[in-house]
Amino acid sequence: MKLITWFILLPLIIYRAYGQNTQQTVRIQLPKLDKVVLYSDAPFIVSEGYDGNDILVSPQQSLADTLLKYPLLADNSSSGDSSIKYQSQLRTGVNGFLFNEIRINTNCRSIKIQVPNHMPLLAFEFKTTLPDGLIQVRNYAGPVQIAAYFCRLEVERLTGPFWISNDYGKVSLKYISWSNTAKWSLYDHPYMVRSASSNIELSVPDSLKAYFSLSNGKGRVYSKLRFGPGLLLNDGGIGISVTSTTGNIYLNQEKN
Repeated sequence: MKLITWFILLPLIIYRAYGQNTQQTVRIQLPKLDKVVLYSDAPFIVSEGYDGNDILVSPQQSLADTLLKYPLLADNSSSGDSSIKYQSQLRTGVNGFLFNEIRINTNCRSIKIQVPNHMPLLAFEFKTTLPDGLIQVRNYAGPVQIAAYFCRLEVERLTGPFWISNDYGKVSLKYISWSNTAKWSLYDHPYMVRSASSNIELSVPDSLKAYFSLSNGKGRVYSKLRFGPGLLLNDGGIGISVTSTTGNIYLNQEKN
């Protein structure tokens, strides 16, 4: 199941395209809509929430450990052109709701995307162009869907609810603000994580009250959590679903 299958698109209503050759921040103003679907194919992305109204996209060099492995990424302007371009389209979903689809295209190797907190629905689709690309999504408050492909996906400090999927790449999650009040009408559990062919590492506090649904085909589950009968943690509570088709699932205690 891919994220994009949740949006059956009807004819285009509004179309806008912009380009900018810059080392500065590109500001994408959002219409007054509840839902945003964001696409990007940059190989290294940091995306985080902030208390603003627009989406901000800028070149960045904060992935120091990764840049050491890929020296050409250390200078976003090495190609002579660090353009950030985007297309903004107003679309209609299958159930009639309007959402803003934004596609970010850039030859910057590493970019930072800041998104407004507390949107009723934020959805990402990331497809990297390097086999060991890295996507970091962090510090976001609100419901979010994330679909990633061919990269490592690191998620931290989200409030949820969330649906997170990564095909052909490892997923790691930590420092999540788990909430009993999280509601998610699209899925059976308010917190869902899946990977088609790689490992999943999930860290939770040992005191968390939750019930887990775990599924993996050819991999194994390794847990440092003290489950009771029925995969209940501390007698149950929040619903958490973790699925890996061929990779392993690692459940760890949160390190403060």
